[in-house]
Amino acid sequence: MKRAVYVGNFDPVTLGHVDIIQRSVRIADQLVIGVKSQRPGGFMFSLEQRMGYLRMALHNLQHVIIRECGQDIVNFARTNGAEVIIRGVRNIADFEHELHQSQINQKMNPGINTVLFMADTQYSFLSSGIVRELLSFDKDISCFVPKRAADLVKADK
Repeated sequence: MKRAVYVGNFDPVTLGHVDIIQRSVRIADQLVIGVKSQRPGGFMFSLEQRMGYLRMALHNLQHVIIRECGQDIVNFARTNGAEVIIRGVRNIADFEHELHQSQINQKMNPGINTVLFMADTQYSFLSSGIVRELLSFDKDISCFVPKRAADLVKADK
């Protein structure tokens, strides 16, 4: 069984994240989604909220496990028995970052490979940061986050 991991902040989950996850489950027998529990500057939404939004957004997907990720991505992959790290790329800046990160990951554990998914063009501009900014101005985010989570995200801000 080929297991993959996809790690992110998901602060909050966007339609771009969901697109990468839906495409990932087509190449992995099981996908473990790691929700980061720490980052400099903190998060807008709690770990529990972010995991809940993901569960809502992915309610119809099978073979997906959502877990807290309090470690680096290579150790998270190793801990979860994954052979593949999934990453999404929206633009050249993302690609450059992910290229360097995959090289570091390869040095840390040569048995784990990185697979990059290019963002669908309809999501290539989208980020959680943009959604958080829109929320700070009380703007409509319904076209950027999963429908099942949009109202809850807006209410929780």
